[in-house]
Amino acid sequence: MIFRSRASPKELADFCGLVSLQLAAGKDCLSAIKSVRQRAPKFVKSLSHEIELLSFETAVRARVLRSKSFEEIFVLESLLAGLKSQIHLKELLDSLAQCFYRLHYYEKKQRSLLKLPRLQAIILLFMSLFISFVVPIIFSNSLISFLDLGLRAVFWTLCALILAGSCLSLWICEYPQIKYKPKIKYCHFLFYLSRLLQAGTDFRSAWNRSLEVVHLAPSDSKLLQIPMKTAKALTEHLQEIEQLNLPIQHIISPLQICIQSGKGLISVIESASLRLFDDICMDWEEEAQQRSLTSLLPLGFLVLPSTLTLLLGPQFLYFQMRLQ
Repeated sequence: MIFRSRASPKELADFCGLVSLQLAAGKDCLSAIKSVRQRAPKFVKSLSHEIELLSFETAVRARVLRSKSFEEIFVLESLLAGLKSQIHLKELLDSLAQCFYRLHYYEKKQRSLLKLPRLQAIILLFMSLFISFVVPIIFSNSLISFLDLGLRAVFWTLCALILAGSCLSLWICEYPQIKYKPKIKYCHFLFYLSRLLQAGTDFRSAWNRSLEVVHLAPSDSKLLQIPMKTAKALTEHLQEIEQLNLPIQHIISPLQICIQSGKGLISVIESASLRLFDDICMDWEEEAQQRSLTSLLPLGFLVLPSTLTLLLGPQFLYFQMRLQ
């Protein structure tokens, strides 16, 4: 395998940035990658050797896909495309580094926004379980539990509510990343499309190859596929894609204009990739801020009431039975 473990966006950004600096110092690409590999052995292994073989379509690609890391595959595909074309390789690496640094920044920002709610959910879960199970055992002489009263169904129902509330709170914290991070792949799709077009690949082949590289959801990838042999014109396929509710639908009209005029296609795709990335990350950050407050609702309406009921409910029932 090319990567020992999954590289984080920051590690990939550092890798691309270091290779770019080596290229700026006058080294060729393979020498630059070898030099960087010595400095970053944590996630890069035999990278220069595999690129030197340039057999990415067969054995190398199969090994990379087994790592199941989209970001790593995307860096390798982009780097190999740049190597084959030898066009603006340094600018390609700088763009990749910028892309992954920004992705790292927004992931870090979301973690900081949701650190407190996530910590609260975990602490309350353990406190609730401690109060529910351990406290009645420690104070068995003075505290009564639902189990002592024979109300096992009530006891386990309240425990299930505590667990459900904590899990729901944690899921709310993770939802922005689950929702928005897959959309970043559309930015990578546009970026890689621009690289292939810059290398001289025809539009249909570049479009379909970019879909293979970014690994979109199978349903979306099938909808976006443009057949190589078809009676329909390219603009007709793009019009059909424009009707789909996908993140790239708003750039289809500018693409059609550029294809018809034959000018500015690459620059339009590159700017659209950056703009789409900014839009997705802004929505991601805004939703993370909202979720940081929403995640407290399950704790307040499920976990705390259930915990108090588990602790105080049996005492109330016991005294009521004694009074009767």
